[in-house]
Amino acid sequence: MGNFGIYKIECTTTGVVYIGSTSVSFKKRWRKHKQRLRHNYHENSYLQNAWNKYGEDKFVFEIAEVVDNVDIVKERESYWLNIKQELEKL
Repeated sequence: MGNFGIYKIECTTTGVVYIGSTSVSFKKRWRKHKQRLRHNYHENSYLQNAWNKYGEDKFVFEIAEVVDNVDIVKERESYWLNIKQELEKL
């Protein structure tokens, strides 16, 4: 997990997915999320509340897309967020 790009954090209990992007390694980004969630100060209150309710062992981190060009990471994140929104409508 050394590249950058788009990832998802999924609560396996609820199936709810958080989409994010990183311009640092995936490993570093996941470590930062876990640090904040474990200390109860994550910027996403929905993710924090689910983490607190279901526990760390109910969350998985997966790479959605490795991006070769750091300049398009945010563009690709928007693409994945749009897909997520369309799937939620079904």
